[in-house]
Amino acid sequence: MGKMILDEDYRFRTLYDQGKYDHMSDGRFIRRQWKYELGKEQSLNLEDPQSFNEKIQWLKLNDRDPVYHILADKVEVKKWVAERLGEEYVIPTIGIWDNADEVDFEALPERFVIKCSHNSGLGNCVCTDKTKLDYSLVRNELNRYLEQDYYLLYREWVYKDIVPRVIAEKYMGPGGTESLVDYKVHCFSGKPRFIQVIGGRDYKTHNAWQVVYDTDWNEQTWTFGTFHKTDEVISQPSCLAELLEAAESLSDGLRYVRVDFYIINNRIFFGEMTFYPHAGMYRHNRYFTPEINRFLGDLIIL
Repeated sequence: MGKMILDEDYRFRTLYDQGKYDHMSDGRFIRRQWKYELGKEQSLNLEDPQSFNEKIQWLKLNDRDPVYHILADKVEVKKWVAERLGEEYVIPTIGIWDNADEVDFEALPERFVIKCSHNSGLGNCVCTDKTKLDYSLVRNELNRYLEQDYYLLYREWVYKDIVPRVIAEKYMGPGGTESLVDYKVHCFSGKPRFIQVIGGRDYKTHNAWQVVYDTDWNEQTWTFGTFHKTDEVISQPSCLAELLEAAESLSDGLRYVRVDFYIINNRIFFGEMTFYPHAGMYRHNRYFTPEINRFLGDLIIL
């Protein structure tokens, strides 16, 4: 029986990589992918979802406001945020192109960030020293992801039909290769509840550290289960009240969303909005237990 399950999972992975499941309905695909990713570790009940992971799958299938396409689009969301918070919260855009072949890297500043508009993280390039950048490699990577329908990977509906583009932004990080710290505000029913702080990012290995605080900046014993929990104490930002107010404004009317920010010289800058963190398939571990999965699920009101 064990070998049969392994063979079935291998077949799913192989056909998935080949795009053979592209025409499968979202519901069937999500059930199949859940089985592949989480196996017997977690059950999936889409009729009466209870856990955070389950409810994220329910939201993929049922919560389909067309405005979500704007909020997930790295280009269009900037206009939306500027209207609600002000231009000063938006990271300046250097350029927008339909494909990476149009990008004149020589004309870009020495440091910049360039990425795709229609996905989450894939193809991102954080350039801190243009003299060391392989333009051809970056172009090929960006164009490869521009051809990808990101929605099909995890059936994350908000990414469906977003026009794939390349966007370059001003580099907002510190000098050298040190990365920015992310302040990811998890909002439930339009109210901020937890701030997931992520730092020490290694863009090549995709490693980082994290710690979670409540809105009074009390450290939580749990995390969201991706990066390791740091023992480092993160100081409460002096602009915490402003950060929470901005997150509340942007999440108003939404069942659940994670609003990401950076804090630079005590100024808040919008990063992105994420509706399905980790595709709603967090594995259970020491810091993301079944109890925490259920606790967070109770906060999402369907």
